[in-house]
Amino acid sequence: MAALGAVDVEAMAALLADDVVVTLGFIRLPGKERVLRQLPLLLGEVDVDVSESIVEGDRATARISMASAALGNMRGEAEVVVSGGMVSRVALVFGERAADEPGRYRLTDPSFAALDGAQASYGELNGTVYRIETPDNWNGRLIMWAHGFRNFAPDLAPDPPPMRELLIENGYAWASSSFSSNGFVPYEAAVETAGLHDLFIGLFGPPVYTYVAGFSMGGNAALLSLELYPERYDGALAACATNGAEMIDFLGHYAVLGAFAAGVSGDEQADAGAVSELAALSILPALEADPDALRVFESLIKALTGGARPFRHEGFEARLRLNFALLSIPEELIPLGRVFDNTKTVYPGVPELGIESEQVNAQVIRVRGDPAARVEPGYSLAGAVPVPLLMMHTTGDGFVPISSMLRFGALAKEAGNGGMVSQRAIRSAVHCGFTRAEVWAALDDLIAWVENGEKPPSEDLSGPLDDAGLAFTSPLREGDPGGR
Repeated sequence: MAALGAVDVEAMAALLADDVVVTLGFIRLPGKERVLRQLPLLLGEVDVDVSESIVEGDRATARISMASAALGNMRGEAEVVVSGGMVSRVALVFGERAADEPGRYRLTDPSFAALDGAQASYGELNGTVYRIETPDNWNGRLIMWAHGFRNFAPDLAPDPPPMRELLIENGYAWASSSFSSNGFVPYEAAVETAGLHDLFIGLFGPPVYTYVAGFSMGGNAALLSLELYPERYDGALAACATNGAEMIDFLGHYAVLGAFAAGVSGDEQADAGAVSELAALSILPALEADPDALRVFESLIKALTGGARPFRHEGFEARLRLNFALLSIPEELIPLGRVFDNTKTVYPGVPELGIESEQVNAQVIRVRGDPAARVEPGYSLAGAVPVPLLMMHTTGDGFVPISSMLRFGALAKEAGNGGMVSQRAIRSAVHCGFTRAEVWAALDDLIAWVENGEKPPSEDLSGPLDDAGLAFTSPLREGDPGGR
């Protein structure tokens, strides 16, 4: 392979394979501050093979085949351009998974040790693995737990509920499915959780009360379960829940508002794939290079997602790069290209920075999605709430903003089900960053509502959110403005 100065493309491939540090989803060269084209990848090892190289004067281009285990062994093509002895450009597009892979996902061993005073059941069920834990003093109550959005690794595994010990101590059984795929799959999560419920009944008999609960995408599955299986569950706990297409919309808004703030132009009517490429290669680098542009972008996201609230800035900072990384995930894992559509979205402005809404809406990139995709199972919710539903959300969540919960509350009210929903805020910067005490209090309140008719108070979150969550946060987090 021809060399270029002190650097040849084969050595460059070895560097990418062995020495690149993946930090917060981005490839960086060791010792270099500059991110190479902000190439988004998820955390994980990357296998690299040189397929061809072209040398033209002082410029060499290597075509490199790459596969990432973190993306479920999806394969892709990378182009590395070396000019003047330095890497000047890196571009990567993931395509179909490796042809020699027999299956996209692997079922992990679901066996686990039960807590004292309980029995463990586990096994495979219709392409999933599951875990069930039943206390010896079972009180007849069952928690069907749906896990959250889980990257894109090939291994399928069920998660125990975060309040597992308290459940067993208090006589509650729980069951959890791995689901048959990873990625954003709320519909599969709801259906396969219901299938596991049927299996539980076959093994242990019908529960006296059954509750469906979950965090993040699992919360979305809980919401969807109420629509798909209105007779199956007695109550639901949806925490930090995505809301159908809301999460995908938020990522799309993230990209186009980032482009507006950074001055990155695109077609007036773009497709989401083009916007994703802009996000990976242009928008984030431009924002990070210009503090004023980044401030405009943060202010636009703040206005879009509920305004000022505790820990909002900390949540924004924590998720900035990770959200942009998600914009380059393959379409089959997050269907941004089919679902996101902002052709009718009216974006807010930032008057305090001299940016009016009219300016944003006149200049923002518009993306036209597939209307049929938005009504596919899992992406469309009707606000059906046939049984008590308790929702909780952290105020500073920068991945699934609290506005998602508020919009579902409004949707349920429009459908005539507002009285069946109780919502509360928790003052934290972390997505699903609840303490065990906060989760247990919410579950306890839900059970008292279902079984005794004692509806818990629902926070009024329709106005300013400065004091949101003070009644439900335990304890107040360090640096909370309400704790001063």
